[in-house]
Amino acid sequence: MVLLIHGLADSLLSWYCNIDALADAGFRVIAPDLPGSGDSDKPDHLEYDSYSAAEFIYDFSQELGISKLSLVGNSSGGLISGLFALEHPEMVSNMTLVAPGGFGRRVSWLLRAISIPVLGDLLY
Repeated sequence: MVLLIHGLADSLLSWYCNIDALADAGFRVIAPDLPGSGDSDKPDHLEYDSYSAAEFIYDFSQELGISKLSLVGNSSGGLISGLFALEHPEMVSNMTLVAPGGFGRRVSWLLRAISIPVLGDLLY
């Protein structure tokens, strides 16, 4: 089972070139829109930080009955994957980070701007 996690200001559409190739290679592939991204709703009661996104991935996998998965995270999806793996290492068989964002001391100005609640809504 491969779970593809998109980045901030992105959606599951960022994986459209990868899904068929992974499925053709025999993997079960899931690429959800994170809450507030793509075609998903953005309820006011949710938090939209990386930690909450990692918990969403956990809750999502539990709802689907997934006990072991391979994570692929792009941009801030890489950070979310890393946080998930730290909290639930027993569930992660493999992890691939594609241009991960949010690691280290330097965070790009664009990632910072998009993460500001009102400004991020205007930019995204």
